[in-house]
Amino acid sequence: MRYVVTGGAGFVGSHLVKLLVKNGHDVTVIDNLIKGKKENLSHVIEIIKFLNLDIRDYQELRKNLMNIDGVFHQAALTIVQDSFERPEEYHEVNVLGTENIFKLANENNFKVVYASSSSIYGNTTTIPIHENSEKNPINPYGVTKLDDEKLAKKYHNLGLSVIGLRYFNVYGPGEIFKQTTSSMILQLAFQAINIGKVRLFEFGDQNFDDILNTIGHPPFSHAFKCNVTLPGDTSRKDCGSGIAGSTPCVLVVKVSLLSPTPILKKQNQNNT
Repeated sequence: MRYVVTGGAGFVGSHLVKLLVKNGHDVTVIDNLIKGKKENLSHVIEIIKFLNLDIRDYQELRKNLMNIDGVFHQAALTIVQDSFERPEEYHEVNVLGTENIFKLANENNFKVVYASSSSIYGNTTTIPIHENSEKNPINPYGVTKLDDEKLAKKYHNLGLSVIGLRYFNVYGPGEIFKQTTSSMILQLAFQAINIGKVRLFEFGDQNFDDILNTIGHPPFSHAFKCNVTLPGDTSRKDCGSGIAGSTPCVLVVKVSLLSPTPILKKQNQNNT
């Protein structure tokens, strides 16, 4: 199969590229390298086709999104704090750029898997979060991702086969640590290893002891996968299940083997 991965030099995209290559697919990466790094693809760069393109450039995209089976659309601006300072640019890249992909997919009859985000939910009061939970984004980044889902529905109604994945805290090998913008897991690991303390938020009727007692039970004691397919209709898949907000902190404490001291704080409703 012939696939294109936008944002393929980024953290998530580069892992996807490697998996597609491993499975024998013909892969083209589109990335403007503003955030992505070509070295993330060093192990496969001689096998894939790499294009330094911006997804806002419709004409260049049009030249290169032909005779393919599908696009994994990962390209986006993703820093929540940054989106408050550059809302117009976030809209251009995340919404108009995404619509360029959807337009060409509809025109050239290929399938699309695109990255949505848990940010579309905002500060939900319903736990666990479900696919049909209320969507109320509280920052410009979240608004752009909700707009993408509306676009997906629009183009599905025109015949496009498209699916969106609502990412929560994505983490793993190759993630670059930045104290204010890294995933929660990486920030907690940094705190545990380098500071000896991790900050935990306590809320509702949940407390630290309750969380510790759940660690030995599924799904916390087992790894699980979310298998993604390309159905004929539009869909959004929440990968995982409703895990209490503080549980990842406990996991970091346990795997670090350092017995860091937890710092319990009441969670402010505005924390994200």
